[in-house]
Amino acid sequence: RLHWMSLQTCYRSSAYFEYYEDDFSMFYEKKWKYLFDYNLDLLQLVLKLLKLQANPRFTGSYEKEYPGLTDFRENIHPRRETGYVAKEYFQVFNDRSGFLPNLSIVDLLFNHGPQSVNYL
Repeated sequence: RLHWMSLQTCYRSSAYFEYYEDDFSMFYEKKWKYLFDYNLDLLQLVLKLLKLQANPRFTGSYEKEYPGLTDFRENIHPRRETGYVAKEYFQVFNDRSGFLPNLSIVDLLFNHGPQSVNYL
């Protein structure tokens, strides 16, 4: 409830909040038995909103290494800097805070709507 209220407070004045509000509000109303299912449903929504064709596939068990495949599991880590430099785009609080990189896909969607895929 607090997270949804924070999103409403921060993004209510953004260009596309109302456009996507109903899509995202269900993630704060419905109950999921497993976090995995919640994350998968959220991922599928984001892919749909961005009109990206992707079919996530899952392994049946954890493997330390996947020979012949590129492993991206450690690419994003909260305690490590990446070399990625985000291109700036308009954000709701640009005038007060300047551009804040790496916020979330929700920030991009609420600020740029269907054009978000062009940024990516």
